[in-house]
Amino acid sequence: MDPSYAPPQEKQGWKGWQKALFGVGIGCSLLFIGTIGACFMGVLWLSSTGDQLPLDSAVGEDSIGVFGSQNRYEDEGVVEMIDFLTAEFQRQMNRMQGQEKPEVFGWIENSPYMQTQRQGQFRQFIPMEVTLTLEPVAGEEEFDWLVAANLRSMPRMLPMMFSFMADKGGTGSDMYKYQGQAIIDDGEGLALCFASGTILVSRTGGAIESFLDRADDAGSDPAVKTDLAADATTLATDWDFYGVVTNENGALVELLRSLDREPGPEWNAVGKIVLGVDIAGSDEIGTEIRLTIKDPEDRKRMADLYIGQEALPEDLSVEGLVTEQTVTMEGEELIVFLNVTGLRTALRSWFDELTEEVRTQVED
Repeated sequence: MDPSYAPPQEKQGWKGWQKALFGVGIGCSLLFIGTIGACFMGVLWLSSTGDQLPLDSAVGEDSIGVFGSQNRYEDEGVVEMIDFLTAEFQRQMNRMQGQEKPEVFGWIENSPYMQTQRQGQFRQFIPMEVTLTLEPVAGEEEFDWLVAANLRSMPRMLPMMFSFMADKGGTGSDMYKYQGQAIIDDGEGLALCFASGTILVSRTGGAIESFLDRADDAGSDPAVKTDLAADATTLATDWDFYGVVTNENGALVELLRSLDREPGPEWNAVGKIVLGVDIAGSDEIGTEIRLTIKDPEDRKRMADLYIGQEALPEDLSVEGLVTEQTVTMEGEELIVFLNVTGLRTALRSWFDELTEEVRTQVED
């Protein structure tokens, strides 16, 4: 036998403590990855919209008016307006803090990168759709109103918190549960409900309860739409903002009176008024108003009234705004188109005045 030959050594196996240490390392790694994944999924769940309710349910059989907007946050004009308002808000905040940027840095604020950043930050707060409805209240001059909004992104923490408080008795008799949803009604003209991804605000808790009832019925057996709801659905596809009010039983006339606008006798002949608003950009808005008037003589008198007056009432006129008004008739409809330009200058001036008033009050 060769004296230099050495027999092969037997391989040493892992010792018990080495195996245990390796197992602990694998377990900790899996636990860490699982924790990160759970946190990520939790954040996604909290920031998701949840089970949103159909906003058609906001329109009831007694509704006399509906206003709203649906899925317009990708419209070029709306995006431009949002970017302008966001930048103007930031400018006013800087003025409040005494940090207004010199004009020489304006190109930075208006750069495509900064515009994209502002839009992304602000757009998450824009509702995908929002609806406002009006209903008369028996024996009262005021109208019951309901605002329903489906947000693009809303944390679920508030609904969970509200539901928990309602289960525990809330803050008093102003909080209660209805169909599993927590409602706050202060009894003084304001009620609030976070129904998962849908926010409901109204004058009374009863209006919110009626909405939840209609939404529940629509989910199990879709109800036939009222004429008002059908009109709203049609308008939502053509306009950035829309509205329709019926004058059934003199509801439109009473609504104008509640807004401190005493209507003339010619308004009794109006059957329905339809409003459409197109945001062409940050400096221009077009508004179309259609009044349904069956009687030709009444329609002509209303047309003469519009032709003979200013495009905007004196108390609504703002320095810097330029308005152009055209009036036409089409069948039973009187059509008034109002084009408003100069919005950027007018809004900046208005924001500057408001900021100065706030600063003066704070300094005093």
